[in-house]
Amino acid sequence: MECSPENVQETPAGGLHNAPRALAKTIRIIDGLSIVSGKIVGWFIFPMVFSLVFEVVARYLFNAPTIWAGDVSQILYGMFFMLGSAYALQRQQHIRTDFIYGKWSIRTRGMVDAALYILFYFP
Repeated sequence: MECSPENVQETPAGGLHNAPRALAKTIRIIDGLSIVSGKIVGWFIFPMVFSLVFEVVARYLFNAPTIWAGDVSQILYGMFFMLGSAYALQRQQHIRTDFIYGKWSIRTRGMVDAALYILFYFP
């Protein structure tokens, strides 16, 4: 079976159609949590932008910089990145170089994906 987003989403539990029932159920639960958290975290962009805009306005218009706006925006961006990454991976919407990636075998793709997720997901 070709490993494409369409084929992965057609099979139960994201491609684990031969997996034991308990494992497939666990994967479905994790996928559901990824979808819900991704949709919730998508809204964190607004408070993050607000805190940055507030900092710029306070600093440059009123000459009164805040001590909290930078920290809040970093914390929100960290949550946005970590939880949003799970959503993007579950939806197969992350960035990859398909002109190279598409020529590899499914096994090689899996090994490269696993190595790069570990390398880039934990900064």
